[in-house]
Amino acid sequence: MTANWTSLRRKKQSNQNILQSPRSTSISTTQQMSIFPAYCRIHSWGDSLEEAYEQCAMGMFGYMTDTETVQPIDTVEVESEGEDLESLLFHFLDDWLFKFSADMFFIPREVKVLHIDRMHYKIRSIGWGEEFSLDKHPQGTEVKAITYSAMQVHDKEKSEIFVIIDI
Repeated sequence: MTANWTSLRRKKQSNQNILQSPRSTSISTTQQMSIFPAYCRIHSWGDSLEEAYEQCAMGMFGYMTDTETVQPIDTVEVESEGEDLESLLFHFLDDWLFKFSADMFFIPREVKVLHIDRMHYKIRSIGWGEEFSLDKHPQGTEVKAITYSAMQVHDKEKSEIFVIIDI
């Protein structure tokens, strides 16, 4: 599978991951407030909407760890539904994030969308991977949540997705 996704990557500086230098505002002579960006934008695409959704999920997991270190030992199925393509994407990513964060610490090496019902906005997907282990998988950045901010789903000749995740 070709990796058809990009994300804004964090830069390593003095053992801290940051997207850019913090903006600082002086509150008084003894206080200063620094604002750090806390998001990552994923841009995925594919020949079909299914492929763009798959690549978006893998972009999210690729930010969390090096998915090349994941062995396809276990299989997990995820079914999600929404009210339109954007809410379907939100729930699809959120349900996969739940499998990692709260359910079973499952990290996929590959996600395959089996079917998207465009009339009822339902999606069926499957992932092959294993339980995340710090002994085996490099720790990337924690994904806290999926957002609707600036979300775009383009289902045209070449499908494209833009989504921002909270880190």
